[in-house]
Amino acid sequence: PVQSDGIYKKDQIYTVRIRTVNVQLAQYFSEKLVNHFNQQIKGLTLEMRVIPKKFLSQLYTITPAVIKYCGSTADGESGGYWKTRISFEQYEERLKVNLIKKYNVAMNTSIDEDFDLYQQIELTNRKPIAIPYKGIRLLGDKLKIQVADNAMAQELAYFAIGVGLCELNARGLGFVNYRYL
Repeated sequence: PVQSDGIYKKDQIYTVRIRTVNVQLAQYFSEKLVNHFNQQIKGLTLEMRVIPKKFLSQLYTITPAVIKYCGSTADGESGGYWKTRISFEQYEERLKVNLIKKYNVAMNTSIDEDFDLYQQIELTNRKPIAIPYKGIRLLGDKLKIQVADNAMAQELAYFAIGVGLCELNARGLGFVNYRYL
């Protein structure tokens, strides 16, 4: 549980959840985290669960997905929220390209990008969601994606469960959950 003041207290029990596509990292945690302790933390138990690889019908974000737009506008202004800079089609393309790049790096492969990743994508928030980051506030969106029924889309959707969508996933953004068919 998150403390109401955002500060974790001494002598309290907390749960840490890590999703990963890296089998070696999961095995490392399962071997080293249980009963590990130092002055800051003590690992008590570990529960490891592998998400079954079934046909996914939907992905939806739990934390906002962020795309950092680095281009500039006609008046020379750089950065900012994607809706003021690019079209929704360009946003969809960036989402897909970003996920494919992560997959290619993790799996040490190069997949063909000519396939449908989803049948439908929907922004579920009415206005952008602000996320504090390095003294500024990034704007993100919550997404609901109906996954396409081709093999590559299913593979990437399963991969996204472990790595997240869009950018800044290491900071907890773009964390997704799923629904089976």
